[in-house]
Amino acid sequence: MTQYRIPSNRRYFLIDYRDLNEIDFSKVLETFSSTLSYRADGLYFLIKTEDDSYTPSTTHPYSGSYTYDEITTIQNNQTDWPQQDYADDDFLT
Repeated sequence: MTQYRIPSNRRYFLIDYRDLNEIDFSKVLETFSSTLSYRADGLYFLIKTEDDSYTPSTTHPYSGSYTYDEITTIQNNQTDWPQQDYADDDFLT
């Protein structure tokens, strides 16, 4: 079986939900707001990009940039961002 490799330049950001309308979907891998993964309480969502120079333009503070390993650690270890919020195919790939 062929295993999918996460591109080494992929970066992840956790964004305040109030900044949803400020995300330029032409610069991130998600295509619409309906394809975003949200934290269980709905206060933050995750975006990913393969543009090393990308920085979210937001009104509120955001977290990131994170590598695949870093965001996986956050996902698995933070009780306020439960692992069951994401499926591998809509979150990390």
